[in-house]
Amino acid sequence: MRRGRSRRLKMWSALYPYLGGKRRLCPLIFREIDRVVPRRLWPSLTFLDAFLGGGSVSLGAKAAKPKAPKELKPKKEKVPKEPLVVFAFRLSEADRDIIHKAAGPGKATRFVRSAALAAANADVKSFEALVTQARSNLK
Repeated sequence: MRRGRSRRLKMWSALYPYLGGKRRLCPLIFREIDRVVPRRLWPSLTFLDAFLGGGSVSLGAKAAKPKAPKELKPKKEKVPKEPLVVFAFRLSEADRDIIHKAAGPGKATRFVRSAALAAANADVKSFEALVTQARSNLK
């Protein structure tokens, strides 16, 4: 005759049964711990399984310790982004390398976009700032 398994303890089937395992003793172990420290205080405590072994006592402690429900964070309203378009042009490899050196590591796209917008808007100060940045990066 087969013993019926408790639905509450399906997690025990994941543990490897071995000689000296505490899997069957967990209810007794936790009943004794409950006598010393009431279960209502368990969520605020840290459990230390000194003899770990197969991990059945640790797994039992994790299952017995109810987690506090997480507070739901209010969803952030998404600000609609301005639609972007692709503006591409062709460069030689030498020109590309010069732009990467002038812009600094990982900043080439932003550098080229800023330079193009500064030129299109006739913004001399922004363009001079980019030239100064390029000179310092090329040194």
